Amino acid sequence: MSDRVEDACRAAFAANSDNCSGFVHAVGAALGVAIDGMANDIVAAMRAGGVWTRLADAGAAKAAATAGKLVVAGMTGAEQTHPDAHGHVVVVVARAEPGDRYPRPTGGG
Repeated sequence: MSDRVEDACRAAFAANSDNCSGFVHAVGAALGVAIDGMANDIVAAMRAGGVWTRLADAGAAKAAATAGKLVVAGMTGAEQTHPDAHGHVVVVVARAEPGDRYPRPTGGG
């Protein structure tokens, strides 16, 4: 079931390889989930709750991704090691490589 998320990621990447929020919008749209705004806006919406469910940790994110759920992670620009006006968002996928400690994020920009 998680293949549908990875398939959506593969389909969205080329057109959004330099635009993380555009990538997340495209993946969401392919899966029937409307996601609006730039990265900082997406992070704010996730933190506000509503339709978003906050997951406890990377293990929970991997379990949700493995179950075929759309899992989005992100941080605002102010929270980055080198603060920036723009945040960053990614889609977490279930796929893991040998030795991976955390689930794999995928995204543009």
